[in-house]
Amino acid sequence: MTTGTTPGNSPMTTDHRTTGMTTDGKSGMDQSMAIDTEKLDEDGFLLLPAFLGGDELGSVNKAVDDFYAARAERGERETGSRSQWRTFVSGPFYHEPLDDLAFRPVYAEWARRVLRTDDVRMTKYNVWRKTGGTANYDQPLHRDYRDQDLLTPLSAAAPYQIAFLTYLDDVTPGNGPTAVVPRSAAPAIAPEITELDREQRAEVYAREIRLDAAAGDTLVLPTDTWHRATDITDHGAVRTMFTVMFRRADAEWCGQRSWPSYAHENGFQRLVGRLDDAQRRLLGFPPADWSGWTDELRDALARRYPGRG
Repeated sequence: MTTGTTPGNSPMTTDHRTTGMTTDGKSGMDQSMAIDTEKLDEDGFLLLPAFLGGDELGSVNKAVDDFYAARAERGERETGSRSQWRTFVSGPFYHEPLDDLAFRPVYAEWARRVLRTDDVRMTKYNVWRKTGGTANYDQPLHRDYRDQDLLTPLSAAAPYQIAFLTYLDDVTPGNGPTAVVPRSAAPAIAPEITELDREQRAEVYAREIRLDAAAGDTLVLPTDTWHRATDITDHGAVRTMFTVMFRRADAEWCGQRSWPSYAHENGFQRLVGRLDDAQRRLLGFPPADWSGWTDELRDALARRYPGRG
């Protein structure tokens, strides 16, 4: 369910959890092509139900618990910091279950569907665990292309970059729901403006809706959609989100990660060693029919990225 306010501040509730997928009864892991792109283009977001569930969701959350526990033991990030970003961690994590989650084929299949292309690249992935009372997580309304795109995408055009935000905990009104402004409610704002002041643009904030979600649901979010994080008002409540982002292969003007910069790190080499050819393509490795492949090069890569022949 989504909750929000009308311009007159009266409560508004709309169900978005079932509008973005087909009704074949399958989970997100089984229906990678079932995204309603027309609805996504119309609203500027989709909330897809049950990407993860049951034992699988439990395994992922245990991996997250282990990951953050290991970070705490290493003293990474000051535990006394009040910054909302202190528990925001970008991949690669060098934590096998979480790195492998980003490379599950369904994310890339969803990206190909949304971006209308067979050739996509992963631009980043991250995990963010928030705990009520440890920081103020409230943000201004913004558009994500502000720091992920050299251009200014237009809503009328097909997207060339897309984010998938998977909630690992139930998201309730007191647990920091994501707020979005549907495209039909968003006023025309110059594309070079990517953040809105609450006092100066109060009429836009009045049009936002807040997305409640079940653990395992995934929010599909284009970079030009106005949205923001809201604070966790339930003290001690925990909300974790796992995000993966993709671009069209030919959209070289957008992205955040330069994967070759990690190639010298042992953890990255082990990660790549676990990936198949299709997954490596997401990082920018050459295709199987690349004319530069030789037995010598393949042998060298097998040594550099141990784990696959």
